[in-house]
Amino acid sequence: MLIEDSAVDAELIQKMLDDLGYNDVVKRADRLSSGLKHLNEDFFDVGLLDLGLPDGVGLNALAQIRDQKPELPIIVLTELFDEALSVKAISLGAQDCLVKGKFTADSLYRSIRYSIERQRLETERKKLTDAVPALLSYIDANYRYCSVNQTYKLWFGLKHEHMIGRHVREVLGDEVWEKVSPHMGLALSGERVSYEEELLYQHGSPRWVHVNYTPDFDDQGQVRGFIVLVQDISSSKRAKKERELAVDFLRLVNESKNKKDMIRATVNFFRQHSRCEAVGIRLHEEDDYPYYEVHGFPVEFVLAENSLCSHTATGQVVRDASGHPVLDCMCGNIISGRFDPLKPFFTKGGSFWSNNTTELLASTTDADRQARTRNRCNGEGYESVALIALRVGDERLGLLQLNDRRIGRFSPEDIALWERLAGYWPWPWRNSRQMSCFAAAKNYIARCLTICSTASPIARCFFRRRNPMTSFTLQ
Repeated sequence: MLIEDSAVDAELIQKMLDDLGYNDVVKRADRLSSGLKHLNEDFFDVGLLDLGLPDGVGLNALAQIRDQKPELPIIVLTELFDEALSVKAISLGAQDCLVKGKFTADSLYRSIRYSIERQRLETERKKLTDAVPALLSYIDANYRYCSVNQTYKLWFGLKHEHMIGRHVREVLGDEVWEKVSPHMGLALSGERVSYEEELLYQHGSPRWVHVNYTPDFDDQGQVRGFIVLVQDISSSKRAKKERELAVDFLRLVNESKNKKDMIRATVNFFRQHSRCEAVGIRLHEEDDYPYYEVHGFPVEFVLAENSLCSHTATGQVVRDASGHPVLDCMCGNIISGRFDPLKPFFTKGGSFWSNNTTELLASTTDADRQARTRNRCNGEGYESVALIALRVGDERLGLLQLNDRRIGRFSPEDIALWERLAGYWPWPWRNSRQMSCFAAAKNYIARCLTICSTASPIARCFFRRRNPMTSFTLQ
């Protein structure tokens, strides 16, 4: 495929191709648009591309062809020799660069043959690197990307041409650059580097990664760049964190002297590890579920929201057909078991969460939210809100509430973790024999601590899958 708008240059190149025996298999286009149309309709072994087309000047034309036909070998044609342009063209996927009027039929033949073979090898190599479930790239001595695999697009949503030639800082963002640049400096000094870090990429979500940098030396022993391998280890880090948090939480419960001590310690625990500004626990008391312990909520908020019961004009508690009190707002939903797991703000376990309550209220109805909500959390400025059901078996005994005025404080993994940790919480004090049951629960949890701390991975996996309190019998 020859894409050339100059009739004179096209005739000269066509004559060379005729002499080489390609006279019957050459198709010419004088515009980039028509060339792209031909490339989409037919198969070609190689493309000859003029970088001075009326509708495709410079390397933008090359990028468009590479985007449409990444497997096609491309030889770019320029009016004048420009080493920087040639190097950039090669980095963007061209196989060769020829200056018009400076090459012969023989050199054109060799360029075509070599370009086809190089592209074949490049395609095979790319298939291998793209199959790697990790970031794989090459960065030069100026901290610019020379090559990246397909995983970069999966992680960051950036196309190949949007990364090649760009500085690491541009692609990863200032925050990540500050963390990785010292390690990259060591690689460019000739050291092999390996480290683990939690990074918040500007074009993606936070990830725990294991990073390897391998220096690349030239014939004189000078470092000309380094190879990058980045593996996502977020899942293993989350699993390790959950094991550690479970042990810490169970130990906290086991060391508590009484109900009040344990609940206060639990609120402190969740506030510390969720990093939310306000945390509270509601517990069943007569017909209602008032706050038992709160940290971080304004006093006025707690007083206004303490009761969940609906009341008549005369102050009587409103009850449903079964005689149960009708509980208001989203807290009432979670405690009463009113939720729709198909809605993104409910979980299958019956909890609620939102990273932006303003957006949630604007985009949903009371029917979507399963009740008429008071919206006092949003009115107080809390954008991130999570309500975690607290229960023994199927019996709902209250909820854990986490609020923060910042948007985007939670992830699905966070909510699932809080649900699992909340499932370890015993409720033996709810009956008349609370002291003996509380002691029994502490003995049970002490055994659980031993399992979590010393058991094999398989045993720990079994323990995590089984909520210890669902089978705890209360007399």
